[in-house]
Amino acid sequence: MATSVYSDPMDIPGGSDSLERAFNKAHDAVEDAADNRWFEYVSRVGYVMSGLVHAMIGWICLRLGLWGNSGESADQSGALASYAEAPAGAAILIIGGVAMAALSFMYLLDIPFGTVGRAGRKAFDIAKALGKSAVYAALALTALSFGLGGGSESGSAAEEAAAPFLSSMLGRGLVLAVGLAIIAIGVYHAHKGVTRGFRKDLDPAGDHRVSAVIDKTGLVGYVAKGIALGGVGIMVAWAAISADSDKARGMDAAFDEMRSLPAGGILLAAVGIGFMLYGIYSVLRAKYQQM
Repeated sequence: MATSVYSDPMDIPGGSDSLERAFNKAHDAVEDAADNRWFEYVSRVGYVMSGLVHAMIGWICLRLGLWGNSGESADQSGALASYAEAPAGAAILIIGGVAMAALSFMYLLDIPFGTVGRAGRKAFDIAKALGKSAVYAALALTALSFGLGGGSESGSAAEEAAAPFLSSMLGRGLVLAVGLAIIAIGVYHAHKGVTRGFRKDLDPAGDHRVSAVIDKTGLVGYVAKGIALGGVGIMVAWAAISADSDKARGMDAAFDEMRSLPAGGILLAAVGIGFMLYGIYSVLRAKYQQM
């Protein structure tokens, strides 16, 4: 068999030009996807599905706070499981999962081609876009899993993920860092709600009634979500400090701990209402979010 005398594609006559043309074609294809109107429409449906998930988590929290344990998990898995049991629930979850996957990809494309790229690719903006992409990708996979007849338990997943790291000081330090990062994200959400920093994300085009709804749902919703994330972060951090993986639980366990506090049922019901309002805010993002 004949052996090529060229060991590197760059050594092939015209190879550099061919690679450059291929790269430019790929770049143009991705940029076209970022600007495609239909891709944007599908991505916006992802906000609707996210809103439905948050609204269901809020409804479960409200019932848990007012009437006690309903047997449902007050987290993403519990919300998606509730939709999976509804008529046409599987179809809703599959459509929503695909839409949230598109939304995840849209946030990735925002880094080189969107507002993040135009803002000079600041490190914080890039990290925020990557974080949002990861969140929607995880939610998309979970929705598709439930839609296709599977499922997952987020609390057990958190415990299993933390357990291997808690046997060493370095691993415990990493888990503690993750917990503190989640707390910081929770503080960021609460701050964004109180300061109404979400206003710059949505553009209702001078519709004062919609603006008023966005203000109320965004304020309460972001604060409620910040409280929930802060609770999860505290539990993860405490798992690192105590070297006990059982404490590294998800949002459902954080809500259980909240309910055990004095007047915890009322607090949990209030957080549930906040999540439901955040669900409304997220649905409004489907139309008014700047993309």
